[in-house]
Amino acid sequence: MKIHNDIQQQARHWLVVLHSGQASAQQWQQFKAWLQQDSRHQQSYRDAELLWRQSTYTETVAEQVATLPTSTPKRRQALWWLAACVALLALLLPFVPTPPEKQMFSTARGQIQTFRLEDGSSLTLGGDSMAEVSLSKHARQVVLKKGDGVFDVAPDPQRPFVVAVRHNQIRVLGTLFDVQQTGERVQVSVAHGRVEVSQNNQTQLLTDNQAVVLAPQGISAVTALGAGQFANWRQHRFNFEDSTLQDVISVINRYGKVNLKLSHPSLATQRLTAAFRLDQLEQMLDALQLSHNIHWHQDPQGVIWLSI
Repeated sequence: MKIHNDIQQQARHWLVVLHSGQASAQQWQQFKAWLQQDSRHQQSYRDAELLWRQSTYTETVAEQVATLPTSTPKRRQALWWLAACVALLALLLPFVPTPPEKQMFSTARGQIQTFRLEDGSSLTLGGDSMAEVSLSKHARQVVLKKGDGVFDVAPDPQRPFVVAVRHNQIRVLGTLFDVQQTGERVQVSVAHGRVEVSQNNQTQLLTDNQAVVLAPQGISAVTALGAGQFANWRQHRFNFEDSTLQDVISVINRYGKVNLKLSHPSLATQRLTAAFRLDQLEQMLDALQLSHNIHWHQDPQGVIWLSI
């Protein structure tokens, strides 16, 4: 409580100094540095400016102005007149911008969880996933730091909903879409609505039941989603098309209860196409042995090793 009161006192002090007519260039620099020290400083200064709008606060400011050193009684009288006009002048002063509060949402390995956002949207994260959400009066921003996410966005034309993932940006007004990260590839699928996907200077518009893959080399052609293909990871069902073995086992390890490891680094770049449910993992590994001659065994600690 004492720290909070000290910050409020500091905010009132800066409010008086900066508009007393005595502030030097050095004091302005000190004020900027004070603002950047702590987000609470910005909020307290903003609160002080709000109080300035109330005439009852003018007297308090006037009392503080009177404590400032002045060179002559005439100068002090001028400052009293300044304090009397503070409420009117405050209408012309810009507010110190307060950055939107960030919320971090995450899931553990094998966990799928839905989070409700303050704007009415919802975010479903896949296993071992993380997203940073910032909601303000003018924008809604999400950074999908890792893993997969399904976004059910509440319509709000005044506040576009923007998802950043790797070097890509997804912009929507209201829709249901899925973002999956597999290695360096990001797949964006739309169940309904309109989504604008951007990468560097490329932009692609997606509508109902459409998807694209964002890769380092650019945005793929738009493909149609088949029945039951939207965000099927929520049911622990996975589809891989021409993916590396390393990418496949990375996804399985995020959702499964066992660890898959490669016995040799050369296996990492082996490419395969596969579709399976997580509870069919052993059948998938058996098929992998037949199709790619990649063998598997489970050690006493439960780790599944893949080898040639």
